[in-house]
Amino acid sequence: MRKDKAYFEKIAEDVVTEDGTGCCVRTDLNACWQTMKSDCTSSFANFKENAVCGLGMKGCSDPAYNNVSLWYTDEEKTTPRKHSELPNCPVQPNDRSKFTDEADQNLGCEVSARPCCIGLQGECVIISQEECEFRKGFFHDNATLCSQVSCVTDICGLSGFSVLMMFPISSTELSFPPSCTQGLYTC
Repeated sequence: MRKDKAYFEKIAEDVVTEDGTGCCVRTDLNACWQTMKSDCTSSFANFKENAVCGLGMKGCSDPAYNNVSLWYTDEEKTTPRKHSELPNCPVQPNDRSKFTDEADQNLGCEVSARPCCIGLQGECVIISQEECEFRKGFFHDNATLCSQVSCVTDICGLSGFSVLMMFPISSTELSFPPSCTQGLYTC
């Protein structure tokens, strides 16, 4: 079995694009979403460059995630990791009101859009839960970035898909669901 080169090139392209996003925060902190700077044009919103909405070392309540090396490439905290390298903190604080400082606005806002996997090819888009349901997608309310989810797993039911990418097996050892016919793998 071999990988569909075009599909995996598209995933790599999407990760590079995602690393260039930031958090668009409404000035009243009632909503924020991950987007490109050019798409955060409202006069009632601020763009936080190199920030991920709802995700950061100060905003993670799980002590295991307070390790500086998970969030920064250096001990001095001057170089943040790329978005695609950040951990997905499993425990978010219940009280976001303590993040009122301008530098922490991406942690104090209510994340209004999250990853949604849509279509048979498993495209990931950052949209609201309502829009995801309307588009008949799989909404990830526990993730902030598309790089934190596996749309192929959601769409095709391929659990452990990242392992499959590293260790290909023959077609006789793996059965694909009938709905997964988009040529992610060619036997």
